[in-house]
Amino acid sequence: GAFLEEPTEPVRNPAVVPVTYTADAPMVSVVVPVFNRQEFIGPAIESVLNGHYPDFEIIVVDNGSTDRTIQHVEFYRQKDPRIHLVKNHKNVIAYSLNLGLRSARGKYIAQLDSDDLFTEDTLAEMVDYLETHSHCALAVSYYEMIDEEGNTLHEFGVIKHLEYDRNNILRTGGAGAVRVWRRSVMLELGGFNEENFGNYGEDYDLTLKVSEKYEVGRVRRVLYKYRRHPGNTDKLTSPYQMFRNKTL
Repeated sequence: GAFLEEPTEPVRNPAVVPVTYTADAPMVSVVVPVFNRQEFIGPAIESVLNGHYPDFEIIVVDNGSTDRTIQHVEFYRQKDPRIHLVKNHKNVIAYSLNLGLRSARGKYIAQLDSDDLFTEDTLAEMVDYLETHSHCALAVSYYEMIDEEGNTLHEFGVIKHLEYDRNNILRTGGAGAVRVWRRSVMLELGGFNEENFGNYGEDYDLTLKVSEKYEVGRVRRVLYKYRRHPGNTDKLTSPYQMFRNKTL
C-alpha cells in the first residue's frame, strides 16, 4: 500500500483559498530569495529581463544582506517597475519563499535562486506548457551547470532526471529546475514548510506534496543554469542536516 496508484486530480482554484487575479496582474511572478549575493544578483535579474516573455514581475526577498546586494537590486528596481524588493531580516529560505509567495500576484510562481540564471526562453516555454497542460500543478525543466563566471560545465551534461515519477522521487536527488508552480496550488498546500525544512529540502518537500495529488509536468528543454561555487547552499549545509531533511 505504499505506492500511489490512484489517478491524480484535476487542478482547480481551491474554494478554501480563493485566488483572485486583477487586470494588471502579471502572468508569472519570479521569486528570488537572496542573502549576500552582490556578485550574482545582477546577472540573475538580468537573465529574467533579457528573456523573450514580458508578462512577469520579479520579487526579490532580501534576507538581511550585509553587503551591497540591496543596492544592486535597487539599481534595477529604479529602471524597471516590474521589480519589487521585500526586506526580511530572517535568513530562512522557506520563510523568504513564503514571503515572496504572499507578495506575488501572478497565476504562476517561478523560482530563481539568486546565484542562478534563466535562459531567454525560460518563462515563455514554462508558461506555455502550463497554459496548455491544465492538469499540471507544477512544471519542471532540464538544467545545466555553470561555473562562477557563467561558463557551462559540459562535463556534467544536461541534468534531466529522467528517472523521476511520483513513486520514484524519494529515490532521486530531486525533481530538477526550473520549477514553476500554480500559485493556487501552493496556497492550497500551505506554501513551504518553514518548521522542518527552513534552509534545505523545502522545494523537494513541496514537490512531494504536489505529486501526491496533482500531475507534475516535464518540459524537456534546458531552461535553467545552476551555478556551482563555494557559497552554494549544498556546500554550506552540514551532511547531517541534508540527510535528516531528506529522510524526514
